[in-house]
This record gives sequence, C-alpha cells and structure tokens, in this order.
Amino acid sequence: MPRGALAQEQLTLRRAVELALRNDTRVVEAAAKQESSAREADLSGARFGPNFFTGTGAMYTYGFPQTPGGTLPSIFNLAFTQTLFDAPARGRQRAARQRVEVQELATKRTRDAVVFETASAYLELVAVRESLDHLHRARDSAQTVVALELERLKEGRALPLDVLQARLAAARLTEILVALESRDGALGDQLRVLTGVRSEAPIQVVLEDLPSLPERSTAELSVAAAAASPELKGTQLEARAREDTLAGERGGYWPSIDLVGNYAVFSRFNNVDVFFNRFQRNNLNLGIEARVPIFSTQTGAAVALARSQVIEAQAAVNRQREEIGVQVRRAAERVRETSARRDVAEVELAVAQEAVRLAEARMAEGRAARIDREKALVEEGRAWDLFFQAEWARKRAQLELRRMTGELAQLFP
Repeated sequence: MPRGALAQEQLTLRRAVELALRNDTRVVEAAAKQESSAREADLSGARFGPNFFTGTGAMYTYGFPQTPGGTLPSIFNLAFTQTLFDAPARGRQRAARQRVEVQELATKRTRDAVVFETASAYLELVAVRESLDHLHRARDSAQTVVALELERLKEGRALPLDVLQARLAAARLTEILVALESRDGALGDQLRVLTGVRSEAPIQVVLEDLPSLPERSTAELSVAAAAASPELKGTQLEARAREDTLAGERGGYWPSIDLVGNYAVFSRFNNVDVFFNRFQRNNLNLGIEARVPIFSTQTGAAVALARSQVIEAQAAVNRQREEIGVQVRRAAERVRETSARRDVAEVELAVAQEAVRLAEARMAEGRAARIDREKALVEEGRAWDLFFQAEWARKRAQLELRRMTGELAQLFP
C-alpha cells in the first residue's frame, strides 16, 4: 500500500500498533541482536563439533626439515580435531545459550516499549483533537462574550472590568488552543515516525476505548508482574549463565580431552629421508590428546571472578523483585487516582452541560440574555477539555499497568 494513500485513511489504534511493530527501527535492531546472540552461541559450541583443516605449500630446506609451526613440511595435509571434554569451554557454551534467551526477552521488552509508545501517542492524539474540537467552539463563544460585553459597556450596563475579564477568558482559551495545536503536530510527527507513514497528509484517528481492567489486589498484580517481567526473567537467566560459567571454570582443574587426527603426504625434496631412518610418503595419525593442568594461576583467577559475578547477578535478581513490587504498587495507585480524576471530570462536564441547557431554556423563555448562554458554552468547552485530558491520563495509566503485568502483548498480539 502506498504510504501517501495510507495516511489519507483513518488509522485505527490496532493498525497503528501493527505498523509500528513492522517499521520501527528499534524492533528491527532488537531482532538483529537476537540473531547475533544465537550465532555467538553457535560459535562458542563450534569447538565441540568436528573440525577439518587441509593445506599444502612449498619450502626450501637446508638441514633438518621443519615448518614455522614445528612440524615436517608436507606436500598435502589433512588435520582433524574435536574437543571431547573441556569444562570451562562447555560452561561458556551453556552461558551463551542462556544469553540467547536473555536477548529474546530484550526483544520482547523492545516490542512492548514500541506498543506502549505507539498506543500512548495515538490515544493522546485522539484526546487532543477532541479537546481542540470543543475548545474552538468555546473560543467562538468567548469572543462573542467579549463583543456582547462591549455592547453592554456602551449601553452603560457593564463595567470596563467585565470587558477585561471577558478578554482574559478568551485569551486563556487561545493560549490553551495554541498549546494543544502544537501538541497535535508533535504527536502526528511521532506517529508518522513510529508507523512509517512519511506523508505530509494529516493522520486521521478515531476515538477508541480500552477494555476495562479486571479487579485485582496489589499482591495479585505484583505476582503477575513478576511472572511476566522480561527484565526479571532476563536477570534470572543472566544469573544462571554466570552459574554455568562458574561451574565450567571450576572444571578447569580437570584435564581437557580432544580427539585429533592428521594425514600428511611427504616428499624427499625437503631432506626427510636424510634425517629419518625410514622414509614413508603417506602418514596417518589418529588418537586422543589430553592436557592435564598441574598448576594454573589463570584457573584460580577465573573461578574467583566467576564467583563474584554470580553473587552480583543474584543480588540483581533480588533487587529487581523488590523494584517490581514498588513499581506495580505505584502503577496501581496511578490507575485509581486517574480513574477518580476522570469521574470528577465527567461530573463537572455533566454540570456544565446542564448549565448550558438551563441557559438555553431561560433564554427561550426570555428570562436570560444571550451572554449567559455564551458564558455557559465557554465553561462547557473547558469542561470537555478537562474530561478528555483526564480520560487520556486514565488510559495511559492503564497501559502502563498492562505493560507491567504482561497484558499489553495480549491486548495487541
């Protein structure tokens, strides 16, 4: 679909999230890092698989035949090696596999962040545009109030202070409108970047609501957040990886065993028949090579380092658990606070709407002037703005809590 044509259509919340997950560079980068982590794990385990090497060359010999590596020069050689037992290398391989899962969790965390940012920007843009729609009408009413106050001032039925107050109310509405229009442009640009829509055409959004959150206690939310937290899971996997590394380094005191083999074709050209009693052109060696550590300061230092890293990772797991509990409690409190603020804003809006209805009814009966109705419309516009801002704050708090409990991915699979 052409990007310009896409921007002309109404962009739903679910569609915006889908486009963001497809086009956001952070998701692409996280997937690439996950792939690199898997390849690094494969590389760490490559030495436990069969490895074949072959080669040939030419060398002038004067005296004893010897290559720079200390072997006899050969016309053709084929070498085979495979590690059968190497505890430190095996421990590092297990740790690398654990870190692949850590990177998978990092990718999930990135996806959740993109979903949250996109949904948050979308819902805020909806709230801003709804507020702008009502505030534009309220500003028209405020300007009408200014004109009516000027007429009343000329007729001697109003004071200059009344005119100044009317102008102040209109100026304040204009200030709010300017700020909201600026925010509208910033949110539109943000959504274009997130979704990959680069066209200059305006993004059309629709008013949407989120499913209500089920009633749960803070303890239940904390348990759900701990079970779903990619940060905590990643820290736990990192701790296991370091434990595997420590176990492997401790195995460094044991011998390492390799399966080795070599086939070589020699030539008399390099004086091999002169320095050896018997010349044999084709040579094959196959066996097991064991290296027994007698004294190695590196092994002791590696074990000490791995042990300290395990203690550090375990402390990080405990700290992460405590932080999740605190963050969930704060998020749950924000949901309650924003829900209460939204209920107040809804009642205030109902009061403002009733005031407009009464003003219109009294004006129809001749018991109220037009200025009373226009002032009521101004207050109604302000009430609408407060209501949409409170509704947006409530939705954002719910999104944050859903992200912590792992329900955000279920809301936008």
